[in-house]
Amino acid sequence: MKTKKIKNTKKIKNLEEKISKKFNKNPSEIKKILNFFRNLIGIIISLRFIVLNLDFYNTVFKEFPNNKIHYITTHLTFVSFLFWIFLFWTIFFVYKKGNRENLSFNIMFLIFIAVSMAVDISRVFLESSPYFNDLVTSSQELATRIGLIRVAYIFFSISLFFCMCNTKNFFLIAISILTFANSIMIWLDFDANITAILRILAGIMCILFYGYELINSNFIKKDKLTIK
Repeated sequence: MKTKKIKNTKKIKNLEEKISKKFNKNPSEIKKILNFFRNLIGIIISLRFIVLNLDFYNTVFKEFPNNKIHYITTHLTFVSFLFWIFLFWTIFFVYKKGNRENLSFNIMFLIFIAVSMAVDISRVFLESSPYFNDLVTSSQELATRIGLIRVAYIFFSISLFFCMCNTKNFFLIAISILTFANSIMIWLDFDANITAILRILAGIMCILFYGYELINSNFIKKDKLTIK
C-alpha cells in the first residue's frame, strides 16, 4: 500500500513539474486559457441577457403579476451589469493603449455603467410598482430626476460610440449604435418591446464579438505562426 502511495505521489509531482515547465516556457499559454474562459463566460452572460430581454418583451403582450415583472426586471439589471463589465474587461485586454487613453477609457465606462444601472433600477420600479408610477406622475421633482438620468444615459451612449469607433471593430460599433438607439427610446418613454429588441440585438452582437475574439486568439494566430 505504501509503495502504491509513493508511486502515485511521484506521478502527481511529475505531472505538476511538466505543467509548470510548459507554462514557464510559454507564459502566453496561460493568457490563452484565461482569454478562452473570459470569452466563454462572456458568451454565457450574453445568452442570459438575451433570454431575460425576451422575457421582458413578453411582459408587453402578456399579463404578468407584479412579482413576476419585478423578478424579470431585477434579474435583468444584475445580468446587464455583468454584461457590460465583461464586455469592457475584454475590450481593455484586447485593445491596450497608452496610460492616458486607458484612464479616460476606464472613467467613461465606469460612469456609463453607473448611469446604465440607474436607468435599469428605475425600470424595476416603474414596471413592477403601480405605487411608484403614481408617485412619478404626481411628483414633478421625481419625474425630473428620472428624466435627467435618461439624458445622462444618452450623453454617455454617445461617448461610448466614439470609444467603440476607436477600436475599429464592427461588432463593438454595432453594440454602441444599438445602445444609443436604446437610450433614445427610453428617453422618449418607450421602454417596452422596441428597447427589448434593441438589447437582444446588442446581446447577439456581443456573442459574435466574443466568438470572433476566440477564433482570432486561438486559431488565426496559430495559423500565422505556422506560416512563418
